[in-house]
Amino acid sequence: MNAQDFDLPGGLATDAKPAEKSYSPFWALLVVSLTLICIQVSYLADDSKQKAQIQEIQKQLNAPTVNAPMTQARAIGQVTQAIGYELLALSSDSSEASNIVAEFNIKLNTPLQSAK
Repeated sequence: MNAQDFDLPGGLATDAKPAEKSYSPFWALLVVSLTLICIQVSYLADDSKQKAQIQEIQKQLNAPTVNAPMTQARAIGQVTQAIGYELLALSSDSSEASNIVAEFNIKLNTPLQSAK
């Protein structure tokens, strides 16, 4: 008789096989969850960067430097228009003004009505 054939007190046998290792799904779910959380955090960070860029562009568009060329263009247009009116008025008395009006084909147009 072997020592393995005898039952130990409490109903335990000595020839029992070692228990197989069982794996819990906890670690796999934890890794997947952490991965998804990291992805969402990167999306949120990217969204906040894009929002900051949009706000910066809006500030640049509303800045006075953008409107400055339009203001300058209006001023130049008004000066050019005033010079044209003066040349047309002078062309009846001055031959030099008449030559300029003829050379550049300056005409008196009806003013455009501005939309307000």
